[in-house]
Amino acid sequence: MFAVLAAAFLSLPCAAAAPPEKPNLVIILADDMGYADMACNGGKDVVTPKLDQLASDEGFGGALLVDAGIGCVADLHRLEGSHVTPVVGLETLHHWDELPALLALAPSLVFSLDLRAGEPLGRTAARPPGGSTAETIAVAVAAAGVREVLLLDLARVGRPWGPDFARLAAVRAAAPDLRLLAGGGVRDAADLAHLEQIGVDGVLLASALHRGTLAVGWDQSSASEVR
Repeated sequence: MFAVLAAAFLSLPCAAAAPPEKPNLVIILADDMGYADMACNGGKDVVTPKLDQLASDEGFGGALLVDAGIGCVADLHRLEGSHVTPVVGLETLHHWDELPALLALAPSLVFSLDLRAGEPLGRTAARPPGGSTAETIAVAVAAAGVREVLLLDLARVGRPWGPDFARLAAVRAAAPDLRLLAGGGVRDAADLAHLEQIGVDGVLLASALHRGTLAVGWDQSSASEVR
């Protein structure tokens, strides 16, 4: 199963599934809008009934990931009742010991393994004991109970270098049971094919869509559903 994350998820099923007529992709662009501005996330100033419906379990039919800068349990409480899947980033996590409590409240949270040029970001205290590389951190978060990790190299976001395929492959090999998402540097359909071959389950897309190097109408004969 392979997914493309933009404003929504595009999932690709196994080869046995019947392809739809068109890629099922929803992109929502909003200028100067944060997650808390939506009424479904507690916003009071703007009425957003259509977005509220999409964010609901019935309207969207899948996971809507939100990175709200969560560092501790108190931050996670801000998302209660919002029908979103929280993203907990290595860059914002206050301390490694916070992770079990966060998982107890949000078992389906996504852990963002934030890197810059391959080096882990954030506080040293936020890393697991011995967690000095992406691979060792991925192994530790999997052992802690995290089921889904986004490997995001901020140095590659919006750049023409492409994803760090070697590091992604190493993380995939080190933590084979994790659902692995890739972010930073995805350029085109060839990158998507390479990532799928490595065993990456999904990608975070932005610049490639904005620049048109990866258009909504690219050939996705096995595209199935928005998550």
